[in-house]
Order: sequence, then C-alpha cells, then structure tokens
Amino acid sequence: MVFHIRETSTANRREYFSYVYEDGTVDSAIPIGTANIWEGYGGLDIDPYTADPFVVWHQQSGSNINNPEATLMS
Repeated sequence: MVFHIRETSTANRREYFSYVYEDGTVDSAIPIGTANIWEGYGGLDIDPYTADPFVVWHQQSGSNINNPEATLMS
C-alpha cells in the first residue's frame, strides 16, 4: 500500500509504502523518496505480467511549491 504522512507537526509530508502479505501481515512503513521534500497523493498499480509494483506520487520540484510534478518510480 502507498500513503503519505507527516511524522511530526513540523515535518514535510512524505510518501511511504508498506507490503501487505496474503495472511494480512503488514511490513513496517518505509519512505519512498530519498529527499526530505513535500510529497503526497500516491497511487499504486501492479504489472499484470511481472507482478512488479508501479508507484506514482506528487512531489515538490524546484522553487515553485504551488506546482508539484508527478514522479513515476518502480
């Protein structure tokens, strides 16, 4: 699953992922990006042939924080 959170009230909102196993066990949340920037509104899809996950989210890019860009990572 993919979600965004703020770890503290003053922290940047970051995008996280966690794996949910078939028995319902959930892994610990891990940040997706490597930079401490404003992120969020992620989406997840699964490749029908390889079963690899594809994650997309918005993140702050450049100096214009009012114009986030979508980033595609797999």
